[in-house]
Amino acid sequence: MSEHQSTRTESYTTTLTTNPKVDEDNVVTQNQKQGLSNSQLKTQFDSLVNQWREDTRVLSDAALIFEHPAYQSIISIGEPMLPFIHEDLLNGGGHWYYALRKITGYTPKNLKSRKSSELRRAWLQWLNQRVLL
Repeated sequence: MSEHQSTRTESYTTTLTTNPKVDEDNVVTQNQKQGLSNSQLKTQFDSLVNQWREDTRVLSDAALIFEHPAYQSIISIGEPMLPFIHEDLLNGGGHWYYALRKITGYTPKNLKSRKSSELRRAWLQWLNQRVLL
């Protein structure tokens, strides 16, 4: 890990310790006021995902990964982000299961195992059937 990456990760973990949540009401309100288009939401999603992945790529603690402000912002925006999460899952992206549960209130049932591949399959099936029709 480079010195820059180390400093950035330390800064991020310090921020989480002192302020672990994004102001969720503010994020949602800003998006509602702005009346963001689908392309604007996609741009926002991509920016948040890039920030989240950059800041958390060296972390192994799931709580720190999921508490990152950018990840929490995606959750705060909610259902409008589902098509982009779906697309990311289709392209091999991961770590969306916590966000999907928070956004949808759904938890996959009757899984053969708790492996990531099984969760991914279950979520893709659910998204295809209920959200993205």
